[in-house]
Amino acid sequence: LTFCVNVRKEEFVQSCGRRGSPEIIAAVKGELAARGVDVDVQTIECLGLCAKGPNARLAPANSWFHQMTPADARQVMRDLFGDLSPKQVIEAPTDDSDE
Repeated sequence: LTFCVNVRKEEFVQSCGRRGSPEIIAAVKGELAARGVDVDVQTIECLGLCAKGPNARLAPANSWFHQMTPADARQVMRDLFGDLSPKQVIEAPTDDSDE
């Protein structure tokens, strides 16, 4: 999973890094860690679609994601890897013997 992190020198030019890609990457890494999924998350200086950014590309399927937000990134992780299942409550065994 590759994310564009480009921050263009000209402030008036759109760029993924300036439009939130660092926060999106943090959201993705958090979702992956919560699921225990090992996915190679990479960054690149430019994916060439600045006007549609922030952009990400999922290989080898060559799926593209545009105008992402952290919420979008979390939804993509749910779509790819499923919802987090509720943690099971494990009760400590009780000692019913009379001592």
